[in-house]
Formats: sequence, structure tokens, C-alpha cells
Amino acid sequence: MVGALACPDGVLVVDETGFVRKGVKSAGVQCQSSGTAGRVENCRLGVFLAYAAGSGRALIDRELYLPESWVGDADRRNEAGIPEQCRGQRVLTKPRLAEAMLARTVDTGVTVGWVAADAAYGRDGKFRSFREAVGCPTYWKCPSVGP
Repeated sequence: MVGALACPDGVLVVDETGFVRKGVKSAGVQCQSSGTAGRVENCRLGVFLAYAAGSGRALIDRELYLPESWVGDADRRNEAGIPEQCRGQRVLTKPRLAEAMLARTVDTGVTVGWVAADAAYGRDGKFRSFREAVGCPTYWKCPSVGP
């Protein structure tokens, strides 16, 4: 992806989505607010990172949000096949999951002009500080407009 799309004004896009589920066995499922459904719904939530540039776009990373009801229940995590490195961890909020993805991306040398995310991330001071610390601008510089 980097060789095909990377450019100095590339954009990393952070967004989350919900996946409505009927049962209780899918990893991370519980009744929670889902923007996809437009209400509180039995669902899973994922945080996604995409890269967009003039030459194209690609989904480059993802993280499953595990709510407290999952993090605190070892038997449930084991039954769902949640990987060992995810067991026994504390609840990571969606902005913390986004930070992990941004860090992995920056560590690979991907060129980033700026980061786009919705207000849930923009209101999070730790997320804004993290973006600045890893060199992802928190603002958009408009290109010069002229004849």
C-alpha cells in the first residue's frame, strides 16, 4: 500500500462501526450504542484506520473493541477464541485503540499529511496530544488558491 498510495498529503481516517448480532457468543458483543444501527443495539464495535490519497485509498488496520463485560470474563473470552495477548487486559477505549493503530502505521514509515476522525476522537485530549507526538497534524492546511 505504501509504495502505491503514499504521498506527503496522505490522510489517515479513523472511524468506528457497529456490527449488529443476535446472539451473545461473538467476541465483544453486548448491548451498546451503535452509530450503524442508530440506537443501542446488541452488536460488536470495531475501530478502523484507512489511508486516502489522490491515487487511491485502502483499509490498513482494525481493532475490535472489547467492553468490560468481556475483559472481565476469562471463560467468555476463552470460549470465543480471543487471542492470549488480549486476555486479562484492561478495557481499551476506542481512542486508545485508534492510537495503537496510528502508532503502528507511523512506525512503518507511512507518509501522513493529517488525520481525520469524528468528534468522539476530537474531544479526547489524550488522542489529540498523541497525534501531535507521533507527527500526525491535528489541522488541515488549505492549499493556496489562485489563478
